Amino acid sequence: SPEELRGTVYHEYCHHLVHLLAGGQAPTWLNEGLAQYVEGCDPARARQLLGSPPGARLPSLAKLAAPFSETRQRPLVERHYAQSLLAVSLLIEERGMNALQNVLSGLARRQPLEDALQASLETTTEGLDERLRRALE
Repeated sequence: SPEELRGTVYHEYCHHLVHLLAGGQAPTWLNEGLAQYVEGCDPARARQLLGSPPGARLPSLAKLAAPFSETRQRPLVERHYAQSLLAVSLLIEERGMNALQNVLSGLARRQPLEDALQASLETTTEGLDERLRRALE
């Protein structure tokens, strides 16, 4: 459908922009989370997927820095995408898109991810992990 095509174009173009803005240094969770967000994916659906089964543990975002293609189990990959979308949507709700753009700029300047997150969002990947856990309670 035209709507699905539009979403796919937004998603793929966002990957291109993230690559340019972050100098190719964005972790996969941030890249995929942003791409899904601009595509129009529903964070509530991601929250629902991650909340099932109840009590399922999330990997740390630090472990989602590598390409998801390295994970061979489709249900696990779907959870990685959902976790990425939820993390990015929480950050945008709390700090706005400009703060995420600042993170990407920091990465392009070869700032370590933790430093870029701290400078722009006043958090770390551990802090984001904790926010995700609380969002799923």
